Parts: sequence; C-alpha cells; structure tokens
Amino acid sequence: VKYEDFHTMDRQAALFPSNRGQRLKGYFYYPKGGFGPFEHVRGCIVLSPGIFQGHTDYLYDVERFVKEGFCVFGFDNTGCMERGLLGLEQAVIDLHYALEFLESRKGRGELPILLYGHSMGGYAVAAVLHYDHKVDGIVSRSGFSDPTEMLCLGGKKIYGNKILWMLPFLRLYRRLLFWKYPLYGGIEGILKRNIPAFILHSEDDPIVDLSCSLWKHCQERKTENVKTYLCRHKGHDIVRSDKALAYFQKMLEKWERIMGQYRKEKNIPQKVKREFLNNIDMKQYHVHDEKMMERIVCFFIQCTGGRKDAHSENESGIRRDAV
Repeated sequence: VKYEDFHTMDRQAALFPSNRGQRLKGYFYYPKGGFGPFEHVRGCIVLSPGIFQGHTDYLYDVERFVKEGFCVFGFDNTGCMERGLLGLEQAVIDLHYALEFLESRKGRGELPILLYGHSMGGYAVAAVLHYDHKVDGIVSRSGFSDPTEMLCLGGKKIYGNKILWMLPFLRLYRRLLFWKYPLYGGIEGILKRNIPAFILHSEDDPIVDLSCSLWKHCQERKTENVKTYLCRHKGHDIVRSDKALAYFQKMLEKWERIMGQYRKEKNIPQKVKREFLNNIDMKQYHVHDEKMMERIVCFFIQCTGGRKDAHSENESGIRRDAV
C-alpha cells in the first residue's frame, strides 16, 4: 500500500527516539489542503500496527479516519518492516515514546488523543495506559492481553502441554530483555484507567485465539467504561468486508499452490514472487465492512464529545457484547 495512491489527505513526516536510542519514523495524516495536522480536526488518532507490519498497511483505515475529520499519527515499531523484532512488549514502549513525542508537539493544545491498535498494536494501546499519558479513548481490535500467554498458546498448538513447562522461563526472558521497564498487561492497563475503551474480536481468529484475547479478559473482569464487540467469521481482520476476506483467501490459496510447486519459499524465483505480488488488487482486499468501521468511527467521535449516529437499522452508537 502506497501513500501516493491516496488523494484525500496530506501528510507530515516525523522522527522520534525510542528506548534504546533508535529513531522511529512516522507521519501525521490530515485532510487534504489543511494548514497542518492539528488544525480543524476532531482529535488525533495514534495508530499502533500489528506484528511485522508497518503503519502504511493500514492506510485505508487512516484514510477513513481522516475523511471523518481526524488527524492520524502512524509510525513503524522497532523490529517491524526492515528491523529485527525485539519482543511483543517493545510495541508498548514504542507507543509510550510516540505519545511523549506527540505531547511535546507545539500547536496540539487540548486536542483529544485517541489510540487505535490491531493485534500486537491492540495489546499495546491497552497496556500503554499504565503510563500517565492523557488519552481520551482506545480501540483495540484482535488484540491480546498477556504476551507470554499469547506465545504459550501458539506453542501449545505445536508442542502440546509440554510448552507449559517453559512458562517460567518465558517470563524470565521477558524480564531480562525489558529489565528497565515494567511488564504491563493489556487488561491491567484498562482496569487502571477509567477511560472509554472499545474492544473488538472475532470468535474464529486464527492468530489471537479467543481464549487469550483482550476481549475475553474484559468479559471475565469488571471493566467499567468498556464496550466489547464479538464478531463471527471475520478471522484476524474484522474491519474487512466479507468479499475482501474471500479475495484474501483466494490469493492465499494461490500462494500455497506456488509454494507446493517449488516446495520451499527460498526456491521460488524472484520473478514469480514479483508477478504474484503485482497481481494482488490491494483495493479489493482492503474494502471495509462499513458497519464495523462506522461503529469504530462513532466511538471515536463520542470520545471527543461529538455525536454521529451509526448507519445500521437497529442501533444508534455502539452495542455492548453484540454479535
């Protein structure tokens, strides 16, 4: 996905340091022809991407938020895209530093700050609430609460219950890797701060199983000021339309046939890879589920004190625990 393919928004580059002195690059996106990212907008949405993804993978979401009158600050986490991944907790630390950078920007004034995260980013936007940043609301989709729980569940599918013996060592490793920083969980962040939160998940998510999801933790704990939404048949990308998800599955099956032909990915010629990638219709894959996006947009607008009725027959605003 390329920024040049979008003609309804401008952007402004930003560079800020994170915990080890590494410089993270991001952009402020705002309505086309505006005087700057903080002029005449409802609020600033900070985007936290999923693992191995950059913020440009979410430009269709960004465009939708900008059309609704928001500024969006998107950045690439340490370890994502071209860098080496340090650990899932790094997303929380990077988001913490991104918020510090945003708070230092001149001209921001009292503009509401909102957080939007997917998968690893869905965990980060909840866990970062342990820090004392002024946040007016968060949306977490397909997120988890505890990185160790998430990793163990994935390992259990491969190694069975033997992986449970590794749990203490995983926690120790995390502690040694991030010894300067408290290891916060997503649900603990939500419980600490009484701010509006909208937690979305799909019951068939193949990446973040429902059993370790932030959605499940919110169901089990008393979470005031939190709205939850559980979907069916949306997998790991609940804002995509059914047609978009069907197209993705079609492309995935095509790639699996190529893998079967060459047996290993390293055996696939670069020409074949480029041809496959060039034939993917990104617009078709990124078509939104309009009702789902409308729920998210309505929630963000409500967090800023505004109001916009959801475009669905039987509801206005957001339902709790709806399927």
